[in-house]
Amino acid sequence: VAMDLFANEPTDDGEYVPDGSTIYGVLFNNWMDAVQGFGQFNQYGTNTTKVTSGLTIENVYIHDLKKSVNEIPAIYMNPCYTDEDYYGDFLYRRQNDKDVVRSPLGSTMDLRLMIEDGHNVIDNGLLLEDPESSFAEYLHYKGNVLSDAQIGISLYDTFKSRINIVMQNWAVQDSSLIDPDDPHENTQSLPTCMEFLCNSDYIFQTNKGVIGARFDDIQNVAITDLTVENLWNLSPLASDACGDYSGPEDGGNPYQPVGVGNMNGDIRGISIYGSQVQFDGNIDVTNLHSAYGDIYGIHIMRDSFIEFDSDEDDDSPLMMTITDLYPEYELTEEVLGELESSNQWPFPNNFNGQCNILIDDVNVMSPRQPSVGVITIDGEPTGLDGITCESPENLPQIKPLTVTKVSDITDGIVKEKDDGSRKINYIHVVYIGLAAIFCIAIIGFICCIVWNYRKFVRAQAVHTTGSIITDKEDELTRFIIDHQANYGTSRKE
Repeated sequence: VAMDLFANEPTDDGEYVPDGSTIYGVLFNNWMDAVQGFGQFNQYGTNTTKVTSGLTIENVYIHDLKKSVNEIPAIYMNPCYTDEDYYGDFLYRRQNDKDVVRSPLGSTMDLRLMIEDGHNVIDNGLLLEDPESSFAEYLHYKGNVLSDAQIGISLYDTFKSRINIVMQNWAVQDSSLIDPDDPHENTQSLPTCMEFLCNSDYIFQTNKGVIGARFDDIQNVAITDLTVENLWNLSPLASDACGDYSGPEDGGNPYQPVGVGNMNGDIRGISIYGSQVQFDGNIDVTNLHSAYGDIYGIHIMRDSFIEFDSDEDDDSPLMMTITDLYPEYELTEEVLGELESSNQWPFPNNFNGQCNILIDDVNVMSPRQPSVGVITIDGEPTGLDGITCESPENLPQIKPLTVTKVSDITDGIVKEKDDGSRKINYIHVVYIGLAAIFCIAIIGFICCIVWNYRKFVRAQAVHTTGSIITDKEDELTRFIIDHQANYGTSRKE
């Protein structure tokens, strides 16, 4: 029984691989745990003023990471709390929130394991078709030893639990405990006010796939001689429980980026968010494979400063190699057509292929990232013929995110992933403008001082000496300032 509930399905080769939200070679985060989206510096997505700085990576080899994400469609009942008398003031006021139903120890309650044929019913979107009838048909509590124990614990308040009264009433279904005249308790199926959230793992952490090296809000990072190779993501296609969501506002995990849909299958050789990173020496990212996800050799996200140090006079001049990227290798045109006809592509299954270097659009904002970001590139990634994003050869209809020449990368340029266009880093423009205004103001101030000082000295000279008429030629002689001689010398005018 335990194996059926907890053990992962083996691969075709009989191999068991991890199924959590993400697997890393190395992970460096500003503070606390990095379990949610990129740039979320703790599990509640709270940014802080803490600064983490000074990281050196030399001669590091990251290799042979493999995983298959087990996406858990989480459920929440907040839209059901419309009866203040029954649910109480606290739940009534949380109608617009998303409180995921979790076990007493924090894991997400997997509804698929509590009903008959749950994976088919939920992951294939059967509940999306006429919810009134489909909920009544499919959502009858079957349970298992785990969910029975979890709900039993919540009934007796043994531990703090997020299993709400709706779930309790649905699971119990005991005529001796239920008032048949109470509409809140006389339910044979879950109410249609229940909603799903997707792109999460068993403990509601944001799925991010496989990442060789991740840097979140780390300053002064120096990377010399780093190799990332043989990364595999075997994750399946997205669950259809949440429909065609694209981000946190329409069914995705609250901490995931906007406009990316499901992230189960992605691979990032190197991930950089809000960090200052310098690359030196040999940087090799190669042999990355994803069954249904995108692959980025290096992913540069908002508020990052990247220095490609290609100075040949350095002890370790930069030489980059990003090759052998194999995104969506299980995806065929037939499967893509089926996903399109069932409204599962382009979202939540969002296929963009591969990028040797992906530079994000800094203008994309979200509730947790409400401001425009900045990305600054200094130098060129020596060794690469260009910064390119392209679709798999067998799927030519997928439009590449961007195609950019290396020669386009210069100091202070921001790259946008939609069309490869560039725009000036406006933060730098503001700094330059303020500096120019400041310099003009200082120069003007100095000129005013000099001008007034000259007037003052002249006035003092005239006041002290008056006008002197020489006996010869009756010429007027005044005391003036001669900046090449001593003050107070006289000159004829």
